[in-house]
Amino acid sequence: MITITEKDNKIYIIQDSGEYEKSLATEILLLLLVTLTMRLVYLDSYETNGFLYLFIFFFFKDIVILRKKIQIILDLNERNIITKKETFNFKNIGKIDTKKIGYVPVSYGVEIYYDKKPKLLFSTCLENEAIEIIKTLKMFIKGEEDEKIYNKFFRR
Repeated sequence: MITITEKDNKIYIIQDSGEYEKSLATEILLLLLVTLTMRLVYLDSYETNGFLYLFIFFFFKDIVILRKKIQIILDLNERNIITKKETFNFKNIGKIDTKKIGYVPVSYGVEIYYDKKPKLLFSTCLENEAIEIIKTLKMFIKGEEDEKIYNKFFRR
């Protein structure tokens, strides 16, 4: 989730990656269903149940995504400096493989360069969040030269 607010002539961009919509109730229900099935098939085999619990633990361990908060503050008073010296880059960083739970979100990156050196970086936002950041940053791009920069990096 991404939140963009403007206060005191500054833009606050807060990214809270959170966890993807995955309910604990689904895990518990699946665990109970598999346990019931194993009890019906292997009535007296507790070793099989232990192995199954271990397998489920490692299966769900792979798809847990940790929370992470990033905050970026852009000062609107520096608009002229940003317009002249910074370019914006938007690129695909990579994919997060979560086919096991039914969807595959794509992770995108938004980078801002100052004198060809990275200044600010979002590296784990979804496509719609990256587009929202770019829409906010577009207000810093003024003039014909900067419009060419915008078309080069942000054109969809």
